Amino acid sequence: MQFDPQNDLAFVVVIYNRQCSDSETLTSFRGQSGLRALVVDNSDSREIKAINVDYCQEMGYTHLDMGGNQGLSKAYNQALSLLDDHIKYVVLFDDDTTLPSPYFDTLFQALSQKSDADILLPKVMSTGRLISPCIRRGSLFFKARSGKLSQVVSSRRVSAINSGMVICLKRIPKDSKPFDETLFLDCIDHDFMYNQNIVQHRIVELYEVILDQRFSDRITNRMPEEKTIKCRRFEIFARDYLIFCRKNQLGFFIPRLYLAYRAVKLSVRHRSFRFLTVPFGVKSKAPMKMETD
Repeated sequence: MQFDPQNDLAFVVVIYNRQCSDSETLTSFRGQSGLRALVVDNSDSREIKAINVDYCQEMGYTHLDMGGNQGLSKAYNQALSLLDDHIKYVVLFDDDTTLPSPYFDTLFQALSQKSDADILLPKVMSTGRLISPCIRRGSLFFKARSGKLSQVVSSRRVSAINSGMVICLKRIPKDSKPFDETLFLDCIDHDFMYNQNIVQHRIVELYEVILDQRFSDRITNRMPEEKTIKCRRFEIFARDYLIFCRKNQLGFFIPRLYLAYRAVKLSVRHRSFRFLTVPFGVKSKAPMKMETD
C-alpha cells in the first residue's frame, strides 16, 4: 500500500515553558498543510499554555497538557498512547530543532521506500558538529565519522538522540511504554536505542536529511543564578545517566569517572566548584522540575 503522509504519519513535539510560535521546530512546520502534529506541553506556566492552546487550534494541531513538567519520557509515552491506530510512523522532535526546507519531501520519500526499517535516523548537527547518530562503546558515546555513517547506523553500536527520529509503530504495542519513565530527561533516547537495537534487534537506517539542534547548555553565562541552573541541570543528567548505565549493565566505575570529567569541565567553564560534588552525591530521587533543553 502506498504511503500517505496525511493518514500514516504523525509528529510529536514536546515543548516546555515556551510559546509554540517561538519554537524552531514548529516554525519549520509552517507552510506544510495537512500535517498531523501533537504538541505535548510540559509547561507549568498557565499563561504560556493558554497561548499554546490557541496556537494549536489555529494551526490544526492537537495540544496535550501534561499538567506541568512530567519529564520527557512520560511526555513521549503519553503522546504515543493517544495516536490513532492507523498511524504507521511517528516522528519525535524537541522544540528547538531547525528543519531544512526539503525536509518533508525527503522524509516522505524515505518512508515510501524504506518499508522494512523500524527506525529511521537523520543526521543532527549542533554548532557545526555531528552529534547524531553516534557510536556507543559501553557507557560512553563518541562522534561518528561522516564517511562511515552508514556502517555505524547498521552496527550494534549505533545510538542517536530523539529529535528527528522516525519510529515504525507496527512493532510498538499500543499499551506499552517504550520510553523508560524512571529517566526524567537524559539518556531516554540512548536507552530506547539500546533496547530497540541490542535487545529487540530492530532494523535501523539513515534518511538523508541534516537537522540543526540548539543546546542552551553550550552558552556560557557566569551569573550566580545561571550557575545554579546549570548545576541542577547537571544533577539531572548525572542521575539519569547512572540509571541508564545501571539498568543496561554498562559498568559502574567508567560512568562515575565520566561524570567526574564533566564536572571538572563545568567547574572550569563556570568558575565554580559546586559541580565537583555532583558525581559523588547523586541520588535516585525524582529530580526537580526545570528547563528541559
